[in-house]
Amino acid sequence: MKYLLPIFVMVSLAHSTPKAPVYWNYPGPNGDKIRAALAVERTDEHAHHLILPDELDAYLSDIPLPERFDCLDDSKVCESEAQGVLRLLGFGARVDADSRRTDQGYEVTLEMTLADGVDKKIFKGSGSTIEDASSGAFAALIGQGTLLLEVNPKTASFRIDGKPYGQGSGKYLIPAGKHTLTIEAENHQLTEEPIEIRPSETLKIVVKLAAAFGRLSLKTTPEKTTVFIDGTEWTNPTELKDVEPGQHIIRVEAPGHEAFSQNVTIRAGVEHALKLKLVPSEPIWRTAMKTVHKHTHANPWYVGLQLHTVSARSGGINLKTTQNFEMKDLAESVGMLGLGVNVGWRSKHLDILGLGLSFQNGLNEAKVIMDDDSPGRLDTLDRTMMRIGWFGLRYPIWRIDAYTLAGLGLAFETFEGGAVNRSFRATTTRLFVGSEFGLRYSFSDNWFAGSSIILDYWPDDRPSITWTMNGEYAFDLNGVL
Repeated sequence: MKYLLPIFVMVSLAHSTPKAPVYWNYPGPNGDKIRAALAVERTDEHAHHLILPDELDAYLSDIPLPERFDCLDDSKVCESEAQGVLRLLGFGARVDADSRRTDQGYEVTLEMTLADGVDKKIFKGSGSTIEDASSGAFAALIGQGTLLLEVNPKTASFRIDGKPYGQGSGKYLIPAGKHTLTIEAENHQLTEEPIEIRPSETLKIVVKLAAAFGRLSLKTTPEKTTVFIDGTEWTNPTELKDVEPGQHIIRVEAPGHEAFSQNVTIRAGVEHALKLKLVPSEPIWRTAMKTVHKHTHANPWYVGLQLHTVSARSGGINLKTTQNFEMKDLAESVGMLGLGVNVGWRSKHLDILGLGLSFQNGLNEAKVIMDDDSPGRLDTLDRTMMRIGWFGLRYPIWRIDAYTLAGLGLAFETFEGGAVNRSFRATTTRLFVGSEFGLRYSFSDNWFAGSSIILDYWPDDRPSITWTMNGEYAFDLNGVL
C-alpha cells in the first residue's frame, strides 16, 4: 500500500476544517474499474473518502434529517443547491470520477466540488490502464506525485527526507515538493540525491548502487616484495587500500623466495590487515651460506688466544742426551696440552698470520728406544712452536669464516726421561713446514671464536696434529693508534 499525504490539505481549500467525509460518484462506463482502482490506492489515512457504495450507505444511515434545509428553502442562502445538500449531509466535498480513451491508454478525471467552495477543482491522471490513470489522478487530488524507482540490487531500500519509505523497485506515491532521496543496501555504497515531485506527475529514477569497499593492507617478510591484486601490481601494500567486496587473488613475489598466491575474501566495511611470511626458495641455511655478515670483515687486525690439544706421533729422534748417549726412536705417540697466542691480519679473502707462539707440554709417559736398542721412557716433552708469516686464504660464509694457512715454523723441544737406572735430558731445534685449517664464528665486529687443526709434517719424520680452540679479538689500527 502506498504512502499518501493527508486529504486534509486538498479538501480544506477554503479554510481549515476537520476531515469531513467526501462523497464519490462514478458516472461513466468505467466507473466500477475506477472505483476498484481507487479503493486500492486509498490508505487508512484517507478513510474519509467514501469511495465504496457500502461506505456511503453506512454513513448516510447515521445522518439525522435537520429541521431546516437551508438553501433548499431559500436559494439565496447558498450559491448552489448541490453545495447546500453537501453541507446538509455533512460532506466536505463531492468527487465525480470519469474516464476517456486516449492514444496512450486512458485518462481519468476527478472533478471535486467543495461544500464551502465556489470553483470546481479538476485533477487528472494518465496511464496505459484504468488503474494507472486512476492512481495518478488520485495522487494529484491528494497532493502527491509518483516516483517510479528502479534499483539494483533489488534488495535496496530507500528513505525520503531521512524516513524509511520503501524497498525494491516499484511505483511509490510521494508528497509533492522537494525531497532528499536516500538509497542503501547491504555491502553497497549509499547514494543520496535531491528530487522534486510534482502533483499527478511521474518521476522516473534508475539507480545502480556501487559495491561498498573493504580495506586491505599487507605486511610481508621479507619487506621487499612485489604484490599483485587480481593481476594488477599493488605499489604500497602496507597502506590501507579500498577493495571491492568479494573474492580477490593476491600474489606475492620476492627474489629467493617461493611465490605465494591465494584467494582472499574481502568484506564490505571491514579492515583486513594481513601478514605474510614467504618461504625461501632455498633452505635457510643455504641462503645464509651465501650471505656474508658485516662482522666477519669489520676489522682487519686480530689477536687471539688458543688452547691446544696435541698428538705428537712416534718416529725417529736420533738425539744426543746430556749423558752422552742417544735417543734413537720414540716408540709411542705423546699427548700434550698447551696455550698459544696469534697476531695477524686479514682482508676479504686473504689471511696472514704475522706471529704465532705456542707452549706445549706432554703429560703422559711414553716408550723410547736408545741407541743400543735398550728400552727407555720419556717422562716429559716440552715444546715451544713459533710460526712466522704464514699465508693463506679465507672464505666468509654468513658469520662463519673458513680459512687455511701454510708456512714455515720452528719447534724448540726438550725431552726428559730415563733408561737403565739413569736419567737423561735432551734439547733440539728443528724447522718444519706446516698448515692450519680452521673455522671462526663472528659474535660482533670485535669478538670471534673458533677451532682449527694445525699440522707440522715435514721434513721431520715425527709429525704432530694439534687441535685448537680459539678466542680472538679483532681491531682496526686506525682506532687504536
